[in-house]
Amino acid sequence: MPRFLHQSTDPDAVHALGDRLLHASQAIADLRLVLSSVDGDAQERLTQLTRECLTLSGQASTLATRTAMSSAACTVDGREAIGLLTRMTAAASAGAIHVTAAMSALDQGDRAGAEIHVRTALGDLQPIGRTSWAAADALTRHEGVLNAQLEAEIYPFAPEAQPEQVTEPQRQALAHIAQGTVILHSAEHGRPRELREAGAVRLTTVDALQKRKLITLTAHPDDPERSSVALTSAGRHVLLAANSARPGAATTTPAPAGQRAERAGGRHR
Repeated sequence: MPRFLHQSTDPDAVHALGDRLLHASQAIADLRLVLSSVDGDAQERLTQLTRECLTLSGQASTLATRTAMSSAACTVDGREAIGLLTRMTAAASAGAIHVTAAMSALDQGDRAGAEIHVRTALGDLQPIGRTSWAAADALTRHEGVLNAQLEAEIYPFAPEAQPEQVTEPQRQALAHIAQGTVILHSAEHGRPRELREAGAVRLTTVDALQKRKLITLTAHPDDPERSSVALTSAGRHVLLAANSARPGAATTTPAPAGQRAERAGGRHR
């Protein structure tokens, strides 16, 4: 079994980086107002923004590299996250380069050139919000697959059991639910049903999975309107079979006991 140099990347770290890059993008958009001024304050703001973009570019590269050196390389969702983080790194690097070029052009009195670089930097950075959310969701699903693998080691499937086929949205929903934090709130007081901590998972997908007995709903003892969503044994089998059927899938090294306990605790929080 493969061993990895790093643990899986925390999806919250991806969200945090995406938020900082979005703030930088907004600051770049404000540069259009700054470009008409050559006072010291405008130059200082440009200098600070250049430093921030360079810092974020380095952080994005580090995050993508650490993810590529983790178990994420062995699940379909982890590989998707690596690809998305690579795109974030490229966008952050390109944005940093063009902000630096805008600073240089402005120093030389070329406001038209500075404006071109600002527009280009915005084009690089503005899609990062969607990319960061997609990467974080993919990492969450990756963690779900790892949890399902751990459960399968404890409760093996019957040798003769044959997993069902699911659509890709259903596979993604199973992986997200396997991470252990999805909650379903029932309709109450005129409010519709609502999924929480579920990323892009849709209620219709949950209903379809429940009908096929691939997931189970457990009502909270103190709040009957709230139910935790978990995979059944059949659901875990389907999820792991779908992952292993994709190119490059592999079984990951079991987590140390402390990490297993932490993951198990996360499923019940």
